[in-house]
Amino acid sequence: MHRSSYLHIYIYLLAIALVYTLPSSAMGQNPSGIVTQYFAAMQNGEVELIKSYLGGRLLNKRIALLENNKQYGSFLRNLYEDAEFIVSDTAKDVYNNETIVDFRIVYPNGTFNSGSLLIKRGSTGQWKIVDNIIRDE
Repeated sequence: MHRSSYLHIYIYLLAIALVYTLPSSAMGQNPSGIVTQYFAAMQNGEVELIKSYLGGRLLNKRIALLENNKQYGSFLRNLYEDAEFIVSDTAKDVYNNETIVDFRIVYPNGTFNSGSLLIKRGSTGQWKIVDNIIRDE
């Protein structure tokens, strides 16, 4: 095989590897992806990452907790350990750059919370979680 053929194969394999690593970051480009990443950050107790997904009313309500409670990350890891997060694949209709994404959190003991998150697209095109409604069932 010619050397340039190996280079083409290498570039092709590199491109495939990039495609498989993009979904975690590219998921954030849609409302359901943002919610999935937000819940992953909560389950891992990644407070700074959690803040990056929030905006508007919800960020204003949570900013003191996120910045001042140094044990919050540990609390989240313990709370959501082994919990399953189910996020609707598609957001409801987008109107005025806002949409709603439904979710359910199932805990290991079988109890669950479900609700909806209001997601808003900012002027930069980035989606942020701006409010939530949690329904205990």
